Amino acid sequence: MSAFLKKSVNTILVSSFLAILLLANTPASAQLRSAVEQAAYARGRNLFIVNDCFSCHGWYQVKDERWGDLAKKPLVALDTEGDFLIPFLRHGVQCTLDLKTPMMPAYWDLSDSQMADLRSYIHFERQERQYQQLTSQLRTSSGDASAGKLFFEGKGKCNSCHPPSSLSSAARRSRTSELARTTLRPPHANDAGLRAHRKQLELYTPEEFQNLLAYLVTLN
Repeated sequence: MSAFLKKSVNTILVSSFLAILLLANTPASAQLRSAVEQAAYARGRNLFIVNDCFSCHGWYQVKDERWGDLAKKPLVALDTEGDFLIPFLRHGVQCTLDLKTPMMPAYWDLSDSQMADLRSYIHFERQERQYQQLTSQLRTSSGDASAGKLFFEGKGKCNSCHPPSSLSSAARRSRTSELARTTLRPPHANDAGLRAHRKQLELYTPEEFQNLLAYLVTLN
């Protein structure tokens, strides 16, 4: 057996073994609200592993700097109802002649329901990574309340659902860490509100979130 073939076989065996371990240990994401969402998450994660997506895009909650840290990919951020992400997954990316563009397989054989599960899993993972990053970097003193107010009323469109007066009691009762968690993942939001907060969670920069928290604290 040639050295190249031996290396390829070893790589496949190691990847298969690790995939089995991942499938046997599927943690439920803290953001999943219902049994239906948990089932979709599990199916999507299974597809992510079985189709070898993790080889280039990393393991559970672990980014891969080679090609595809999906937590930071603009394509994922642009996706709302699968309009960007699903066509991309179906058609893949062809390798260029200069071999500088990484190839991604076309998953044309996945059904619509499988695509929906895979897309949901990718978004769940992106949201989880963002949540961990934003809540681990809480420094309210570094936030700019004026910039946070501009974000609240402008780019974030927070005031379209939340008049500032409706948030004053929550800001007054909450510690900064609790306020951050409930802002990112409101426990009592309806389905429409939860979707809006999840989408915004994917889009925050650390600076924007710090500024927003600094503004919310002033409402008490």
